[in-house]
Amino acid sequence: MHLLGYGEDSWTYVALKNHLDEVLVKLEDSDNIHEIVVLYRPSFGRKKGIGEFDFIIMSATRVYFGESKMAMGKKKSHQIKLKKCQINRHDALHRIIKSWFLLPIEGQYLSNLSSSQIGFHMPSHTSTLYSNLNSFVSFLSSKYTSCPQLVNTLLVFSDQPIDRNATSSIDNFLIVNMIIRDLGEVMLQNYINML
Repeated sequence: MHLLGYGEDSWTYVALKNHLDEVLVKLEDSDNIHEIVVLYRPSFGRKKGIGEFDFIIMSATRVYFGESKMAMGKKKSHQIKLKKCQINRHDALHRIIKSWFLLPIEGQYLSNLSSSQIGFHMPSHTSTLYSNLNSFVSFLSSKYTSCPQLVNTLLVFSDQPIDRNATSSIDNFLIVNMIIRDLGEVMLQNYINML
C-alpha cells in the first residue's frame, strides 16, 4: 500500500514520523525520543477559536508550537512569512497555558481563566473548542508539574538551505530548516510516500 501526499502537511507528517530525531537535534533538545509526545495538526477552533497548529511537540521541559512552510524552488533569500492569525494563535495559547499553571491545582479549570488573562472570550463550556482546549491543558498538567518552556517553532521545507534573512521578518520563532533531498523519502512523481 502507498499512502501518498504532497505539500507542507504531508512533509510535516513525514518529518515528525520518520525524522523526529533530526528535528530534535535542530531544536537543540536532547530528550529521549521515546519520551516525546507529538500532536499532529491539533485544532483549537478555526473561525472563532485559536486555530490549528501544524504540530505540537512536548519534550521533558519544553513545548514546541509549530507551523510549517514550503520554500521549494524559491531563491535562497525569498522571504518566508507567517500570517497574523498564525502568530496570534501562538500568543493566545501561550497566555492560556501560563495562566493555567498559575492556578492552584484544585482550581485548574478553563472556566477559572478570565478573558483579561487570556486575551479573548473563553468559548462556551459545551463547545468542541472548549473541550479541545480543556483536554490539551489537562494533558499538559499531567505531563508537567510547572509551566514548561513554550517555544514557537517554524519548520521550513526547502530544496536548499534557506538564508537567515529569509526568515528575518519572523520574530520569536525558532526556525528549523529541513532539506527535502536529505530526508531520503520515496517520491512517486510529485507525491511523497507517507508510510
